[in-house]
Parts: sequence; C-alpha cells; structure tokens
Amino acid sequence: MDTTTAPPQRQTNTSRALRWFSPRWRKVVRDLWENKLRTLLVVLSISVGVFAVGMISGTQNILMGALDRAYAESNPSHATLISFTTFDQNLVDSIADMPEVATAEARGAVFVRLQTGPDEWQLAQLTIIPDFDDIQLDEVRPESGKWPPEKGEILIERSALGLTQAEVGDTLHLKTPSGKERDVQFVGLAYDMYAMLYVIDGLAYGY
Repeated sequence: MDTTTAPPQRQTNTSRALRWFSPRWRKVVRDLWENKLRTLLVVLSISVGVFAVGMISGTQNILMGALDRAYAESNPSHATLISFTTFDQNLVDSIADMPEVATAEARGAVFVRLQTGPDEWQLAQLTIIPDFDDIQLDEVRPESGKWPPEKGEILIERSALGLTQAEVGDTLHLKTPSGKERDVQFVGLAYDMYAMLYVIDGLAYGY
C-alpha cells in the first residue's frame, strides 16, 4: 500500500492576502473574485448612476444660473402697486420722484377670454405697455414676428403659445369681463421672464 502523502497545494496570491482578513471579509472578497463578470456589472451600474446624478446636478446648476441672469437682465421691479381705478402720469411721476425709488412705470392690464374652439375659451391677461421701445421695468423682449404691435394687434408670450392653439398671423377672438367681444391680429411672439411663472398655471399672457 502506497503511504506517500500528496504535496501541499500551492497558495495563490489571493489566498495569502485573504489570511489578513476576518472570515466574513474573506468570504466577501472571494465571492467578488470568483464572480468577476457580475462584480464588473455592479461596478459599472454604480458608476453610471453616479455619473447620471452628477450630470443632472450640473445641468440644474447651469439652468439656474441662466435663469438668474435672464431675470436680472429683465430689470425686475421690486414692488408693484395695483389700482382698480384709473390714474394719470402725474401719479407715476410723483412716485418716481421719491428718493427711495429709482424707476417707476405704469402699465394697464385686463383679463380676457380667448376663444380656442367653437365652445372653448382660454383665460388670458393682456398687458398694455405704453412704449414697447422704452420699457423701463420687467422688460418684455421680441421673440419673433412683428415688433412693436400696432392698434388692433397683439403679441403672445412664447411659453403660452400652446395654450392659445394659434399661430402667428391668425385672428384671435377675445371677450372682456363686461361681455364685449372683438377680434385682434396675432402678429408675433414675446419673451417675458415674469409671465412664464404664470403660464405654468394655465394663464396665457398677451401684449
């Protein structure tokens, strides 16, 4: 009977390295090493997730910076006084003469319903700007089409175009709160940083 003993198995570098770990960690490392493909897929998945989160965060920072710059460039007003009665330019001038006030500007506004179908209406606010070429506060800029609009013509804030279901060149039918109706020519699009906040709530803006 052969009583020779088998030579001891040669330890690999991995086995020798695992001697310094606790049994729990030796099992973890061994499982990862023996399932290289699965380990690689997990590492790649985590890397893609981290990269995606970084891209989203970076894009958000860029967009927020662009919005902040666009808002500042519109020369936003710091206060708005609302009057439900008419007033003249003298009131505006007296406010502008106050030492605490750098600029004052008057605008008119009216809520109307804009017809988008046979029995469909869209709520809209029409802002009356005295001089489109000399806007001092809350600047409204031309986007496309005609600028400035003439009497009987209207501009629509670009983000509200989908609400109006209209295209530049169309005739829009409006109805005022008093029940008066009239047609206006849709001649162009405008860009209003302030109005975009309200378009999200379903309110169209026109000028």
